[in-house]
Amino acid sequence: MNSTEVPPHSDSPASCESNPEVTNSDASNQQACDEDSRINMRIRVCVRKRPLGKRERRRGEQDIVDMENNVTCCVIAPKVAVDMTQFNHRHAFVFDEVFDAQSTNESVYRHTARPLVQNVVQRGCMAACFAYGQTGAGKTHTMMGVPNKLPGLYALGADDLFLMLERSGLIAELEVWTSFYEIYCGKLYDLLNKRQQLYAREDGHGAVHGLVSLCCMCVVGECVARKGLYMCMCVHPLIAPPRHDPHPRSGALSGHSECGHHGVD
Repeated sequence: MNSTEVPPHSDSPASCESNPEVTNSDASNQQACDEDSRINMRIRVCVRKRPLGKRERRRGEQDIVDMENNVTCCVIAPKVAVDMTQFNHRHAFVFDEVFDAQSTNESVYRHTARPLVQNVVQRGCMAACFAYGQTGAGKTHTMMGVPNKLPGLYALGADDLFLMLERSGLIAELEVWTSFYEIYCGKLYDLLNKRQQLYAREDGHGAVHGLVSLCCMCVVGECVARKGLYMCMCVHPLIAPPRHDPHPRSGALSGHSECGHHGVD
């Protein structure tokens, strides 16, 4: 999972430094300050571990991913030495944050996408959060969740967006518009317009300037936003590629923008 925001957080890391003599309270404040600074970095790459599924357990497959701490995960690779003895080699990978198999969508959202929503509302930044990985890695579960049961990052972000706008008093000045389209087998489909095919246009330098006929819907509250999201989930085809195909074929993208009544802010 990759989350980005522009510009970077304004708090200076130097403000988190403590005096040589550190009390318990100072240590707690230092830890909280470090946590805030880490969450609000310009670009963060996070990993979430998926637990073994029922079919995988029935086949006797082994869990080879181990979380050493909140920033390091290890992949355990079985090896055979030259003398034919078997051993396990641990490949360690460091990320900005890792989430274990017991983590919830709410926890993942709180540490990845929520700071982006805050900066969009409070500072007018542009932000992006997207999930990537091979088929079956759990992208849909994390981003979309289960309708009316387990919200994903899309729904949690929509809820927070309207809550923050209301608390800041900006809800009367801004409109929220959303679009939802899918990239499937190299083609683009509008999930808010009966899955009509879209066409990306680019200039002579290869820069994409927009999607022709992309439907943008004005939403007036988190309930409407969720309704539109669940409608898109019904249209979004959850078609599984062949079992051993490592390349994901489909991805859904949701975009939100805030506009003033007299133009874009």
